[in-house]
Amino acid sequence: FVFSMFLLAIKVKNKKIIVISLLVVLFTGFQAWLGAKVVDSNLAPLKITTHMAMAFVILLMIVYILYALKNLNSKIVVKQDNLLKKAALALFVFTFFQMIVGTQVRQDIDRISHQLSNQPRQTWIDELGVLFMGHKNMALILTLGTFWLLHKMKKAGFDVKFPFNALLGITITEFCVGLGLNFLGLPWFLQPIHLVLAGMILSIQFYLFMLLNRKTTRSV
Repeated sequence: FVFSMFLLAIKVKNKKIIVISLLVVLFTGFQAWLGAKVVDSNLAPLKITTHMAMAFVILLMIVYILYALKNLNSKIVVKQDNLLKKAALALFVFTFFQMIVGTQVRQDIDRISHQLSNQPRQTWIDELGVLFMGHKNMALILTLGTFWLLHKMKKAGFDVKFPFNALLGITITEFCVGLGLNFLGLPWFLQPIHLVLAGMILSIQFYLFMLLNRKTTRSV
């Protein structure tokens, strides 16, 4: 699929899009190799985290390609706001860090699940330490930060209803899923939902950051 995307990118005749599409192909190949190493290592913690981080890097590169294609011939004037740019970047970096912390929490859960395999899943949470508490507190900060950023962007005149509404809805849903994992004893079906929603949040945040950094152009 990504190789087909690269071939189609060549037809666009935009060097940046072609290069990023090629990198997606190379990174996907590396990700496949790394996945094999993760399995061979019997799910070594550091390799799991690296594998997860690389997956999100690939995802963000594809989001960039979509953004670049959509705005290839754009003449829309975007109001520049340095505070919003910095806030969007800070929120994006914070979210990425939060996701890395989340992989560490998941590694702790895997370890504890082997130790307490005969006990209810709720007891696993009781064994989690400071890292898990930090992950929960960061989730609250992330949710409040998202509300603040979207409020400021709307006040600045940005009229992009889809990413606004999507990010708001997904962030609230993700927060509720996190509460469910915490208070319902880590139900297995919520874990992949938690991960997928996190990827969606990161992708939309990246899109909004690029939107805020788009150079202003005017139609002649």
